[in-house]
Amino acid sequence: MRRWYTFIEILQFPLQILFIAMVFMGLSGVILNPNFNTIFPVTNTLVIQIAEMFSYFGGFIIMNFPLLILIKALAKRYDDSVVVVTGILGYVMFHVAMMFFGPTNLPAAAYYAFLGIQVDASTLMNSSATGMLVPLQTGIVGFIIVLNITRWAYHHSRNRLNYGTLGFIDRKIQSAIVTLFLCLGAGVITAFVWPYFIRASIQLFTFLAEDLTNPINLFLYGIFDRIYAVLNMSGLLRGMFWFTEMGGTWINAFGETFLGDIQVWTAQTANSIFGLGAGRLITPYFVLNIFAVPAMLVGIYSVFTDKMERRRYRLFILLAALISILSGTLLPLELFLLVCAPLLYLFHLLMTGVLFALFEALKVYLGYSFSGNVLTATPGSVIDMIVYWRNIDLNKSLSIIVVVGILTGLIYLAATTYYFKKGAVNLVDVNELQHRLSAFLASVGGIENIRMIHAAPTKLTVQVFDRTVVDFSKIHHYDVSRIVETRAGYALSYGAPSYMLWNEVMKLKKQLPVNTQSTS
Repeated sequence: MRRWYTFIEILQFPLQILFIAMVFMGLSGVILNPNFNTIFPVTNTLVIQIAEMFSYFGGFIIMNFPLLILIKALAKRYDDSVVVVTGILGYVMFHVAMMFFGPTNLPAAAYYAFLGIQVDASTLMNSSATGMLVPLQTGIVGFIIVLNITRWAYHHSRNRLNYGTLGFIDRKIQSAIVTLFLCLGAGVITAFVWPYFIRASIQLFTFLAEDLTNPINLFLYGIFDRIYAVLNMSGLLRGMFWFTEMGGTWINAFGETFLGDIQVWTAQTANSIFGLGAGRLITPYFVLNIFAVPAMLVGIYSVFTDKMERRRYRLFILLAALISILSGTLLPLELFLLVCAPLLYLFHLLMTGVLFALFEALKVYLGYSFSGNVLTATPGSVIDMIVYWRNIDLNKSLSIIVVVGILTGLIYLAATTYYFKKGAVNLVDVNELQHRLSAFLASVGGIENIRMIHAAPTKLTVQVFDRTVVDFSKIHHYDVSRIVETRAGYALSYGAPSYMLWNEVMKLKKQLPVNTQSTS
């Protein structure tokens, strides 16, 4: 688990950037939202242009998020900017190779022009293809491949001696050359292998699309929707269901055919037609964004025991909850849960599937109007709900969504609070918490040497009376991912069990004689 928890150290800065991107997306989404414009019309050209700019910037960050993780992972591991540049070049080479060697007959949703990488096939001398060649969408998988290649090439170059025929090539250039050629080979291999995953995904989507009125199919769809989002592959699933016949079809009175859940919803609402099933793939997001995520954020906030830390993060929690209500912040929170609280992430996946199935069983549908890049879509905002309340035909569905949302929020709050305060350990080994507690107390010189201790969602901060007796080598290296000495004390990254350890320490401190206790 220690290696798993170290990922949060790598993800921390990229997640902050991702959240900023979500803020930009939220602001632009509000201004550009057609429903918002029915309440407060935005006609100023400059405001619209700035909103479009925010949307493009936020979407760019979201779509290229794996590259941010790659840069952070290499920068954290090595005190050398060359390896970071090498990794970026390798990542570009990986996508270029896929562009030239990948198949061109897959659905459009399977492709993504990473950093604008694409080429007109008609300009190539030996190409029989037509149209634009675009790299395949690999999401987080491409990042993992390039990261491991870059690391291996860098370590391999450290053992090279600057002698021989190629002695003029130094270690840094060798590392770059090896990385580029290996990424080229990996890109070619991926171009032949990855389409099997794409086709398998499409077969899975086809199976689910055969009966979208079946709550079981919607349950599975909800789970896969969030899994593909974490893999940075949501464009594949959403592109197929939102804008193709997989998400449903509808023919209006003039014989026009509309494909996909989003386009069918938009067309039907324009004709004041509701309740035919369009919007079934969007409805749960109103609950997740408006009720579930804010409740989970409150649960995480309750884990902070230091009043100063609580004041420090209070505004962030409020801002994150507000952005979630206005546009959604699911992805950053899901990535945080995946690394810091895997079981809580599993709970979230199951609850998402349950919401999709429940609303289908209740025949409650509420969509939204959208066109653009599905990776940057932000369905399920409170603004849409407010506008939809004007429509008497949607009042019943909205009332059910609100009731389900409140109950879901309470469940998320209870699950989050329970996990961090009582369920983060002891699920497999009932003695695990005591083992960690014993090692921690031994490392800080015993319970009597603890002057002050506080917990956060992923770390403990402890101050001691006598620093000379502190010996953190007594803590098993699998328990703590990082130990840092700060002005506030020693910060130990225990991950999700941090609060539980704090609680056990506080119980022991209360048992000490009054004259040996310190203020916490």
